[in-house]
Amino acid sequence: MVKNGLKGLWFLSVSSLFYYAYWKPTYIFIILISIVFNFFLGEVISKRNSRLLLSLGVSVNLFVLGYYKYTDFVIGNLNHAFNLSLPLQGVVLPLAISFFTFQQIAFLVDCHKSIAKEYSFEKYLLFISFFPQLIAGPIVHHAELIPQFYKQKLLNINWSNMRQGLLRFSIGLFKKVVIADSLSKIVSVVFDQKTGSLGTLDVWGGVFFYTFQIYFDFSGYSDMAIGIGRFFNINLPENFNSPYKSRNITEFWRRWHITLSTFLRDYLYIPLGGNRNGKFYRYRNLMLTMLLGGIWHGAGWNFLIWGFLHGMYLIVNHFIRFVVPDTRKTKFSSFFYWFITMIAIMVGWVFFRAKTFESAIYMVKKMFIEITYTKSMLLKESDWYLVLVLIIFVVFLKNGKELAAYLREKNQSVLRVLFEVTVLVIPLYKILFEANRVHEFLYFDF
Repeated sequence: MVKNGLKGLWFLSVSSLFYYAYWKPTYIFIILISIVFNFFLGEVISKRNSRLLLSLGVSVNLFVLGYYKYTDFVIGNLNHAFNLSLPLQGVVLPLAISFFTFQQIAFLVDCHKSIAKEYSFEKYLLFISFFPQLIAGPIVHHAELIPQFYKQKLLNINWSNMRQGLLRFSIGLFKKVVIADSLSKIVSVVFDQKTGSLGTLDVWGGVFFYTFQIYFDFSGYSDMAIGIGRFFNINLPENFNSPYKSRNITEFWRRWHITLSTFLRDYLYIPLGGNRNGKFYRYRNLMLTMLLGGIWHGAGWNFLIWGFLHGMYLIVNHFIRFVVPDTRKTKFSSFFYWFITMIAIMVGWVFFRAKTFESAIYMVKKMFIEITYTKSMLLKESDWYLVLVLIIFVVFLKNGKELAAYLREKNQSVLRVLFEVTVLVIPLYKILFEANRVHEFLYFDF
C-alpha cells in the first residue's frame, strides 16, 4: 500500500511538472529550485524556530517574484521619472509564479509557528505542483491538501468521485468556453478602441461584459480545477460563492477569489494587527492589504489603483456599518446596497482591464461625468439583452457548486443526464470547430 501510494505521488508530481514544462521547458527549473529551497528551509525553520531564516525565506521568494513580475515596470517608471534610457529586460513572467510563491510563503510562516507538520518531500512536491490548481489556483494551504495525500488513493478509481468531478468540470468548461470566451470578443471591441471614439453606452456595455467575462473565466477555471481534483480523489477548496450577489464589499471579498482573500487576511492583515488597535490602524491595515492584493495581480499602476479602490471601499463599508447597521432590513435596502456594491465593483474592473491609466480615467468619466446621449456604435441591440440574461444568471441562479449539488441529489433523473451532456458537449464542439481561435485564461497572467 505504501509503495503504491508513493508511486501515485510521484506519478502525479512528474505529470504535473511535465504539464508545467509544456509551456516553456526551461522555466521548469524555476519552480523546481523554488520547491527544493522552500522545503528544506522550512525544515530548518521548524527545528530552529528562527525568525531570521523566516525573513530570509520570505525575502528570497518575494525577490524572485519581484524580479520576474516587476523588473520592467520599475525600469519603465525610473526612465519616465528621471528621464533615463535604461533598457527594458524583456523578462518573461513564469506561469503560476504568483500562486506557488504565496503558497510557499504561507508554508514557511507556518513552519515558524510550528503549525506545519514534517511532510515528506514527495508530498510537498505534489502540494506545490499539483496541476489542476497550479496555474491559476485556488491558492491551496498545505493543511488543506497534504493530509489528503496520506490516504494513498490518489490513482484509485472512485466512480462516485469521477462522476462528480466530471459534472463539476463540465460546468466550469461551459462557463469558460461558451460564456467567457464569447464575451471576450465584445470586451476587446470596447477596451481596445481609441478612447476618444467611445460613447457612454459603449463604455457601460464594455464594462458590463468584462464584469461577467472575468467572473465566468476565473470561476469556470476554478470549477474545472475542482472537478479534475476529484478525478484523483482530491478535494480542492472552493474559490467562488456567487460574489455578484453581495450586498457590500466585505461580503464580496468573502465570496470572490476566496483562497486569495483568506491568504491576505491570515498572512498580512492579521499580522499587521488586524482590527486590534483601533479604527485608524484597522483602516490602515485594510488599505495595505488591498494594495498588496492589487500589486500581486500585475505590474502596472492600474492594478495598484484597483487595489487602492477596494481598500477605500472596505474602509467606507466598515465606517458606514455603524451608521446603517442593518443592510438587509427591507427588500429595497437590500437592492440598494447590492446596486451600489456592483457599481463600485465595475468601476474597479475598469482599472483592472484598461490598458493605461489614462484610458481608465476616460472611461470612468464617460460613465458618470462626460455622458453622451448617442446610440452605441460598437454594441448591437441583442448585446443588451445578453446583459440582462447574464445578470439573471449570476444574481438569481445557482452557482457551480450549488448546481452540482442539486444535480447530484437528482441522481439518475433525465434532467441531470441532459444537463451533463449539454454542458460537456457544447464546449467541446466549440473547441473542436473553433480550433484557430485563441482561448485566453485571464488569470494565467497573474
